[in-house]
Amino acid sequence: MSVTTKESDKGTGLGLSTVMRIIKEHGGFITVSSFVGKGTKFKVYLPAVNKVPIQLLEDTGIPTGSGECILIVDDETAIQEITKTSLENYNYTAMTAGDGIEALAIYAQHKDKISAAIIDMMMSNMDGATTIRTLQNINPLLPIIVVSGLATSEQVPIDKTDEHTAFLPKPYTTQELLKTLHAVISQ
Repeated sequence: MSVTTKESDKGTGLGLSTVMRIIKEHGGFITVSSFVGKGTKFKVYLPAVNKVPIQLLEDTGIPTGSGECILIVDDETAIQEITKTSLENYNYTAMTAGDGIEALAIYAQHKDKISAAIIDMMMSNMDGATTIRTLQNINPLLPIIVVSGLATSEQVPIDKTDEHTAFLPKPYTTQELLKTLHAVISQ
């Protein structure tokens, strides 16, 4: 059981821990100031770079995309944006949806372009399990990465023998996401 300030049906509350992990991976830090009745302010500090870094992706073992479009489904906007940026930095394109209903509408409109979906289990309006089942009814071969901060892979209602579906626990690193995505798309 995790401690959170969110209502029980409003997500996991793991967004900040995921953001903190990503910022730390990039050598940054966050400061927080909070005042009762006035709100909370987060300041994100990242190291400045004076030149464009040369990345030797082949040497790092991180698989890159070939322009594939990935549908990101998460009710936390920060997670959507961080995931989208991470994927775009490794040669993917991305579309985002804030819940299962929006994801189904986007998939119906762009199913010929979408190569895979990353779906959070805990969302309002339509949860991850219902979204996954519906997408699999539309396209049983759609690669799906199921993410959750509360569940383990044994608790997630997915077919463990389906090579097009994988589980990724939150918080995860960009490298873990890219390797998992590569594995489900390559099948």
